[in-house]
Amino acid sequence: MNAVSGTVNGWSEWDLRFCLLCVADHGGDWEAFTERLFDPSAYGQSGSASNGEAFWSHVLDLRRRLDQAALDAAAVAGELVTTTGVAAQARRTVFKRALANNDPSTPMIKPQEYDWRSEPRPAIGMVFPYRRSHPTIA
Repeated sequence: MNAVSGTVNGWSEWDLRFCLLCVADHGGDWEAFTERLFDPSAYGQSGSASNGEAFWSHVLDLRRRLDQAALDAAAVAGELVTTTGVAAQARRTVFKRALANNDPSTPMIKPQEYDWRSEPRPAIGMVFPYRRSHPTIA
């Protein structure tokens, strides 16, 4: 069984992956992790670099839910951070596989549901195609 699959304590597999990579690769710094999501070199030859917007949408939703639960990424990732091979497996799923083949979350499928104007942009300065007036994640 995949070490990061299903739902654990109410957190989805995407929640676990993103929390794990935020902590393991960026010391819990969500901004640095978000920048990585928009870095085309992170995706190599996979052709998955276009996933950045969908992933960011999920991260915004995840961070809102973490704030509501008064938790941080490390609390959700827990011992997965130090479990051999789990971070590498999460990196492969996020950066090397097509999103459509990995059961995308609702925020990934419908990023246009969020009002991007109210959220800080990743430092890479990506411009998003969705500019509709929808409620913010706030």
